[in-house]
Amino acid sequence: MAKDGIARCNEYMFQKVRCKAYMRKINDGRCIVLMPGDQTESGRPAYFYTEKGEMREVPLEDWGGGDFVKTYYERTEREFSGIVIGMKMATIKAELFCDTDYGYNGSERDYVGKNITEQAKVVVVAYGCNKTRLVTMDDFEIIGNDTR
Repeated sequence: MAKDGIARCNEYMFQKVRCKAYMRKINDGRCIVLMPGDQTESGRPAYFYTEKGEMREVPLEDWGGGDFVKTYYERTEREFSGIVIGMKMATIKAELFCDTDYGYNGSERDYVGKNITEQAKVVVVAYGCNKTRLVTMDDFEIIGNDTR
């Protein structure tokens, strides 16, 4: 318990902050999907890259990792103030891929995965009624701890 009577799990919790930017979620539609019923020439299920409504098949040589990078968040400049209510690691960019997992009994299972290429430590800032934003550690300053 802190000296002001508030339990904090880190030094930023419940502090009033002024932010100069936040991480805006990107909904670009980029993903890898399995098309039921479709199969490749080798008899494997057909996976497709989707981007802006266009679909193209994932070639067999790209299985296990290719160059299909998805962006989850981008930095957006905007000044606002709020209260820190949490902290987490946010995935900014990741490489999406499909691959085959081999079981100990000889079974095979295809799956879609991601290799995280860029992460950032962020704080969750409440700036309005049921409104929160993710803010990187460099984009805020503590302006007080008014807990009324």
